[in-house]
Amino acid sequence: MAVTGDETETGAAGDLTACQLQHPNSSLPQGVTGDSAHCSQQPAEEGLQKRELRLMKNREAARECRRKKKDYVKCLENRVVVLENQNKTLIEELKTLKDIYRHKVEEAARECRKRKKEYMDHLQTRNTLLETENEQLRAQVKHLYNHNH
Repeated sequence: MAVTGDETETGAAGDLTACQLQHPNSSLPQGVTGDSAHCSQQPAEEGLQKRELRLMKNREAARECRRKKKDYVKCLENRVVVLENQNKTLIEELKTLKDIYRHKVEEAARECRKRKKEYMDHLQTRNTLLETENEQLRAQVKHLYNHNH
């Protein structure tokens, strides 16, 4: 039988505990002596004190754990705010860079079209000049051919 501090152990034949055997004369009812009550109460009080101390330490540890958790959550919340601000800044920077890139691409495309047009105009002018020169040379060849024959 387990001892909780509020009870005494007796054998199968109703034997008295060691505390009861030490003080057989008592005015208390049979099996209960003044010292026996004191002996059984002392371990019970010690058990209660130990239990109260354990519970108090447990409460303090739980309080400390909740405080640390609260600090950790606050730290995480602060980190979320910082990261959200960084994210917002990076999104704005990305948008700006995309705009710059788009403008550069459009500018490059305009410049390319301009140079292509200039080159095509140059080729057209050159072609016209060559055709004119070619016609003049044909005319000269024809004139020489007609003049020699």
